[in-house]
Amino acid sequence: MKALLKFIRKPLFVIITLVIGIMCFLISALIPEYSYKQENGKVKLESADNFCTSKDNWKCIVDDKKNIYCIDEEDKLVYAIQSGELLHENAEILDVTFAQDNTLYCHIAVFNEDAYLTDMEAVVMIDAEGNVVRDVIYYDYTKSDNPPSHLVRIQGLHFYEGNLVYLYNEETGNRIIKINPDNSKQSDDVFIENEGFARITKCHGTQDGRFLVLKNNGEIGFISYDGKYEMLYKATYDAKKDEGIYPHDVFMVADKLYMLAGQKELVLYEWVENDWNNSLELAKKSDLYSFGIGEFAGKIAVNMDENIYLADVEKEEYSIKCELPFNVVICDWLKDNLQIPGIILLIIGIVIGIGNIMKWRLSLLSKQMFSTLPMVGVMLMVVITIMFTSMSDLSREDIIKETIAINEIAAAMFTGEELADISNYDSVDNGKINELNERLRNFVNGNKNAWSRNYSMSIFVRTTGENFVCVAMSDASNLFMANEFSTDVPISEAFYEGSNTFPIGISYGENQKNLHLVLITPIYMEDGSYDAVMLLNASQDRLTSELKAAGLSLFINILLWGSLLILVISLVAAKNAASLRRAKDVVAQIAGGDFSVRIEKYTKDEVGQICVGVNDMAGHLEAYFEERIRNERFYYKFVPEKFRELLHKEKFTDLALGDAQSVDLTILFCDIRAFSMNSEMMTAKENFDFVNKIYGKAGPIVRKYNGFIDKYIGDAVMALFESADDAVNAGMELYQAITRNTNSEEEFGISSVKIGVGIHSGMARIGIVGEEERMSGTVIANTVNISSRIESLTKRYGAGMLVTKETMDRMKNPEALSTRYLGMVQVAGVNEVEGLYEVIDCLEADERERKEGTKLEFREAVRLYHTGELDKSLDMFNKLKEIDSEDKAVELYAEYVDDKIARGDVEHNIFRFKRK
Repeated sequence: MKALLKFIRKPLFVIITLVIGIMCFLISALIPEYSYKQENGKVKLESADNFCTSKDNWKCIVDDKKNIYCIDEEDKLVYAIQSGELLHENAEILDVTFAQDNTLYCHIAVFNEDAYLTDMEAVVMIDAEGNVVRDVIYYDYTKSDNPPSHLVRIQGLHFYEGNLVYLYNEETGNRIIKINPDNSKQSDDVFIENEGFARITKCHGTQDGRFLVLKNNGEIGFISYDGKYEMLYKATYDAKKDEGIYPHDVFMVADKLYMLAGQKELVLYEWVENDWNNSLELAKKSDLYSFGIGEFAGKIAVNMDENIYLADVEKEEYSIKCELPFNVVICDWLKDNLQIPGIILLIIGIVIGIGNIMKWRLSLLSKQMFSTLPMVGVMLMVVITIMFTSMSDLSREDIIKETIAINEIAAAMFTGEELADISNYDSVDNGKINELNERLRNFVNGNKNAWSRNYSMSIFVRTTGENFVCVAMSDASNLFMANEFSTDVPISEAFYEGSNTFPIGISYGENQKNLHLVLITPIYMEDGSYDAVMLLNASQDRLTSELKAAGLSLFINILLWGSLLILVISLVAAKNAASLRRAKDVVAQIAGGDFSVRIEKYTKDEVGQICVGVNDMAGHLEAYFEERIRNERFYYKFVPEKFRELLHKEKFTDLALGDAQSVDLTILFCDIRAFSMNSEMMTAKENFDFVNKIYGKAGPIVRKYNGFIDKYIGDAVMALFESADDAVNAGMELYQAITRNTNSEEEFGISSVKIGVGIHSGMARIGIVGEEERMSGTVIANTVNISSRIESLTKRYGAGMLVTKETMDRMKNPEALSTRYLGMVQVAGVNEVEGLYEVIDCLEADERERKEGTKLEFREAVRLYHTGELDKSLDMFNKLKEIDSEDKAVELYAEYVDDKIARGDVEHNIFRFKRK
């Protein structure tokens, strides 16, 4: 678990999560949204609106006016096409027909969102592989002399003798048009002027090239290519009595004529011996959303909602078994299942990323933002929702009242008496329906040549109870009794407040975009009763645009004020966080030992009080530690800090009685010559002043070369070094600063001060001695004794500075130092024999020159002495005395060798000093 949490907190996991989340989201967003319906990968119809069959028994089904499924003779899907792929993204598929080579011609239309008016119609060619080739026919009514209307003008599209043939509906008649699909060239058309008041409602092409038509007066007949009309049958139907046959559609399959009819029950009829034979009862009309008739798989078929029934003998449901393409299935699955995981991964990645940036420690700012922003966001959403809902309600109320007023004015134009006998096809033939349509159209548009985009009005008459059938429409004069509606309660009992109108439908359209109004106003008779109503159908684009504009303005204002509020909250939080960060930084610096820092800027609130407290704390700590540092510095004047470091103690107070370490040290002794004689001539104060001046010179030089003074012993100084080179360099500088000082009288009060320096190296025990109430640091070792004795020999040898061979061996480059070998000596009180060297570099120039000149001869004389050749050694020392009579080392050796010869001591050739 710990390993998993550790991996999750790594930047790599955040990057991977964000990348996968973005990819999921983008894939889901970029994958095209298919309108195909499926069930376990197989095609599932939503509403089988249209269908056709080719000569090769290929079948084409139009589903919900959105999708085309082309199925081969083995019931395998050849291709599937969405309506959005056909010239226009908002196209609806109205009709399809096959050519001889299985090329499909698809009749499409584009309807505007205002009142479902037809803006464009076209016929698109689709080849046998499912490729959209081009448009063969194209009408743009927004730019033509025929303005958009509720009418679909292209009817009866079919393929005959190599041409596309269709009937084109115009205001005064119909035109038969032939189009060559290869070049879209139109042949000579035939115009059929309307006779009487009847209009074509349904039209289908037949195999012999004629048009089978159904008119709104109940007539069924054929129109040949030369424009001649031959009536086959005229239906009789009375809506109020529900007597007769009301045909919805007719179709011919294999020279057999079928009719789909019935106002309450749908029944399929077959034309047999000049009369309609009840072939098959299908379903209640009120239970169906859509229905139609056509040819499918060489048989007459009826589509009812999502089902297709082969109905030549009995109702047999056609089951689609074909599967959608794999890419459609997988894309559909990805579209449905990737977006939410992608968003979740993005949220996880962002949260973990923010957590990593903040090191999983919520700052004051982040806590305040995390707690405030959701509340502000929720508050803004609530305010926007409430205000927008209120605005929507007010605007909707205004629009409803305005539309009710329009519908009531329209209803007042008609009387119940003039509509009382309009319930059968005679009303079409005698022109009453045409007159009603004309009056409605003139009222709505003010001009019969213009079509309204705002309202569609219809007159309905009562049949039975609260059931009504449509007899007139403002812009669809070819329909009669095609639509009906019923209400659960009497219209007069459901009037909108303060009106005479029943709002049968007040709803929002698809995706809650447009307000759709369906209002019913009674058309009264003189006695106050009514058997007819005015129905207004309005899709209010104006309301939608107003709401969008108001909503956008509201959203922008609230967004601006909300952003300002968030900004103010953020600034306040950021200011407090900045003060706390400054306090934190200052505390961190204080914890690091910098007690001089202060918080310069802070507020006067509680956060400011914290800052003041931090400053006060820093001041007290600064004073405390300054005092402590002064004390430690004072302590170090008695016990050097280097002493503490050599004992590996972090603090002075850590030193304890008995602490000790063995260390390889180089010890330097420095002594003032003739101090006793000079002190006799000084007072006590002058004595101390003189000594302190000498020590004042010695201390800085020793520290300069990384050493420290262990103790002052009267007129002598004992210093310790970890490096032999540092000790020798310090000794040379001491000698030059004191003995060779040209301002000696001014600095020390004596014309000449001579010192001797002795240096020896070796292991020593450094530690704390004494008792609990009085402790002292010291060095206990024979090295100290030898170093002290070596310093005392400087007087005997007349040397300024002496070092032992142990020290020379520890130096990095002893050859760079000018020395004179003085031989093997044994100092008083010490058993060890040490090689001794005089450092010549520290001497005055003339003395250094004299000793450099005889250095080799002196070394040879010493060698002869050590090898027992005393006579030769004595002779050489005597000769050296003649050369330099002031060289005390030569004189000392000459006397010592002469004495040994006189005593006959020729065996012990070590220079032994029996006194200090």
